[in-house]
Amino acid sequence: MRNQKRISGFTFLNIVFYFVAMRLMGVRNDLAVNIVFISIATLYYLFNIYYSDDEIEVSLMSAAINVFAVFISFNTIRLGKALSLHLIMFIYQMITFYILNNFMRMKKNVLIIGDHPQKDEILEMIEKNHEYSEVIQMADDDEGLLNLNNLTGLIFRKEIGEVAVLSKRDDRITNNLLRLKMEGLRVYDFYGFYEEVEGKVAVEALDEEKLLLDNGFDIYHNSFQKRIKRSLDVVLSLIVGIVTLPIMLLSMIIIKTESRGPVFFVQERVGFDNKPFKIVKFRSMKMHDENEHSKYAGKNDSRITGYGRVMRKTRIDELPQIWNVLRGDMSFIGPRAEWSKLSEEYEEKIAFYPLRHSVKPGLTGWAQVSYPYGAGLEDMKIKLMYDFYYIKHQSLSLDVKIIFKTIRTVLFGKGQ
Repeated sequence: MRNQKRISGFTFLNIVFYFVAMRLMGVRNDLAVNIVFISIATLYYLFNIYYSDDEIEVSLMSAAINVFAVFISFNTIRLGKALSLHLIMFIYQMITFYILNNFMRMKKNVLIIGDHPQKDEILEMIEKNHEYSEVIQMADDDEGLLNLNNLTGLIFRKEIGEVAVLSKRDDRITNNLLRLKMEGLRVYDFYGFYEEVEGKVAVEALDEEKLLLDNGFDIYHNSFQKRIKRSLDVVLSLIVGIVTLPIMLLSMIIIKTESRGPVFFVQERVGFDNKPFKIVKFRSMKMHDENEHSKYAGKNDSRITGYGRVMRKTRIDELPQIWNVLRGDMSFIGPRAEWSKLSEEYEEKIAFYPLRHSVKPGLTGWAQVSYPYGAGLEDMKIKLMYDFYYIKHQSLSLDVKIIFKTIRTVLFGKGQ
């Protein structure tokens, strides 16, 4: 409740700031301007950008509102003033969102009902997550859960926003939680809560029945969604290819002059439906015998060239894969394309590993932007959890989030 009041206050200040900014920039006060102002104020109210705690979602929504505001202001405010006004508004919105999200947003309280073999892991996850504050634990037969008024009072008194139900419960408790869920309370089982907090699927807890009955995992079998994703792949690849063409040409010259060998590194990888394809990357290593060295490239691997380290940090070595995306071997976003030899090893040692081949591999992906570079079986298990999360929850908004996170990774040189 207090959280919502803060958010409503910031929305009101947003409208006031817009009105003041218009006056300070000398925008005349007439009927057309007032209609524009009311329209934009309505947008701020309808699309409450401060309610979400997702910075990428907020950035996109705020940018969309301001671009639309420039459009509807076109015949009322001179273009230069409109662009300046809405650029100032966008910056103001990002600053106020940062203040709200980092200094004033109330942390979430969560109610844990029942027990689970991995309950301690859940509690540890909550403790490490900065978004959560208090954890209230109750047994699945607690009398306080049986009475709807008592449960409702607890939810409001403790300002609980999420409930994780970890075990079977009395039907009356289920009905009470359902009533509260219909009023906006978020209720999860163990798997759902784990995914919500960690952004990955608990692979080790999966079995065939869970996969069979679970929701998700079906977006790629929707022909309409597949056509949209393929169209975006082609458009994004062409844009990125044109923008980065000078960088690629310069890289080709540096690679050729720095060490002997070809400019491009071509290797067989496993793609959609477990079919092999040839991936193309810029060569970042010195020529060597694969049989005499580790299958994994370490952070300080002596085989990596000087410019190769730069390319791995900034992901420049991945740019030739645009060709693979245009060919249809890969998607712009998806699980990392794995080397065939390593893939065979993982299939033998990791349960459900082949499921990641039910989608096209990607130039970038949820695992790549969520988990630091790691080489080895244990790292692959963790990355697989993120891959499954993406396969299960793939959507346009998640793809956009991954693109933004990838840009951040490239700009700040996080990766290998």
